[in-house]
Amino acid sequence: MSWYRQYRPTTVAGLHLGSVRQNLQSLMESGSFPHALLFTGPKGTGKTSAARIVAAILNEPLNEAAVETLFFQAPAAAIKAKKTLNPQLQEPVPASEIVQRIYRGSSFVVTELDAASHRGIDDIRQLKERAYLPPQEGKVSVFILDEVHMLTTEAFNALLKILEEPPAHLVFILATTELHKVPATILSRCMTVQFSKATEVELTQALGQILEKERIEYDQAALKQISRVADGSFRDGVKLLESVAAGQSKLTLDRVQNLLHSAPEQKIWELLDAVVKKDEQQVVALFQELRITGSDQSYFHQQLLELLHDDLIQAVTTQETPHFSKKISHFLLTQFMSLLVSAVALPFLALELKALELVFKAKDREGGSSVTAVSPSSKAKPASPPESRKSASKESTAEIFSSLTETVVIQNVVSVNLQIPDEIHHPVPVTTSRMVETGELLNGAVLLLRWEEFIQRVRQRNSSIGAFLQSAKPSVNQNGEAKIEVYYQFHRDQLRQPKFLTILEECCVEVLGGRVLFEFSLAPQSEAGAKLSTISGDVNEDDHLIKLAKEVFL
Repeated sequence: MSWYRQYRPTTVAGLHLGSVRQNLQSLMESGSFPHALLFTGPKGTGKTSAARIVAAILNEPLNEAAVETLFFQAPAAAIKAKKTLNPQLQEPVPASEIVQRIYRGSSFVVTELDAASHRGIDDIRQLKERAYLPPQEGKVSVFILDEVHMLTTEAFNALLKILEEPPAHLVFILATTELHKVPATILSRCMTVQFSKATEVELTQALGQILEKERIEYDQAALKQISRVADGSFRDGVKLLESVAAGQSKLTLDRVQNLLHSAPEQKIWELLDAVVKKDEQQVVALFQELRITGSDQSYFHQQLLELLHDDLIQAVTTQETPHFSKKISHFLLTQFMSLLVSAVALPFLALELKALELVFKAKDREGGSSVTAVSPSSKAKPASPPESRKSASKESTAEIFSSLTETVVIQNVVSVNLQIPDEIHHPVPVTTSRMVETGELLNGAVLLLRWEEFIQRVRQRNSSIGAFLQSAKPSVNQNGEAKIEVYYQFHRDQLRQPKFLTILEECCVEVLGGRVLFEFSLAPQSEAGAKLSTISGDVNEDDHLIKLAKEVFL
């Protein structure tokens, strides 16, 4: 017999979901019992097992007096009996013959029906004919309808009548994974018991109990790994456990990862660290290793998103020390979440391309420089779990990754050619007290020495103007002004606008501690391109580029 059937819970106290256990125990002690129950929740969370336990409770010989009071006495006599006897239902005794038959599925007192394959009105009519007959054994006939949301509208209408006026000996237990598809008229006649996905703790405890009964030693980390793959399903978890623990005297984490083709958490963090550090070689090497080991890309993608989400929550709530800052975790999560991991010839291709895309964009933005956003402790101990890592992510790194989302329409035409007079060797020292307050006029050469820093500051205020400056050629004219040569008349006209000129002057004060005068002109190489915005007739590719830029930035 498979472990899932062998180790199914047989009592309410043995149910693994704490909320369901408490709900049913309260119902047993309440002195009343409904004729219709609705169990709703994800697959593999114990709905059918709980339904069989309820059926066993109602037909347990020890509960005969309580069941007689709850279901078969006249209302007045039942109320009087409840006051004197306070009938409470007891747990079923597994050794009882009728209870054993109920758990084996061979008892005539319990009828299980798959509503997905018996969903028509004729099926419900036959069910109703059987439901009105008294049970051949036991006290209460229990009808379990699994996946009840699959019934047709006519079948639901036929079922509604018997739910409204059930015979005394009848209890319905409806089970569904899609509560929203059950009509409101049916819901109003049932007591709903909500099942949920098992937590990692609940699932790990359930799996550990099975291994202890099988006398198999285990690593706690191995059970946690199975719990993550099972995704809150007891049924899936037990099936996975049986497949990896078969013939073993001890269950280890390495065996679980090898047989389930699940990438360890360490690999995911190594990948994310490589992306943040802009190490494309490490990214490629990690994906190559995942392909060689046969890891499952869908599960890897799911775990990557879960870890990033947990890290984001930790960073926002500050309850635990996160691996990244909240801005970096948020950015990475939104980037990888949009991926559609499909079954292509080369596994992990979509994930690898996205990771490399982020690395290449970051390098293009920063001129190929590498900024580390991972703490020293993370680099020294790459295999340590996330909770032991110390976060030292700098805000500048978050700004770098945030800038990747900006849309750049105009690409760099030529590299920046800094023309700095020989007599200027060092930038003017800047202190906080000099900023904005003095606003003294500085030579444009000082700006050229800190040109990249100036562009980054402008980008923070206006990304499109920063893009214009990135593609421009800065120099210094004879009057000591910063001469900005651009390659399109549209760029020059935009930079001359007062609102944008004000941004440039304010950024100069923030970076240099003083003001710089600007001169904007067209570079000689682009005189033909400058005329494109005024000519008529056929246009070429450059003309389309200008039209696109105007549509975006005007």
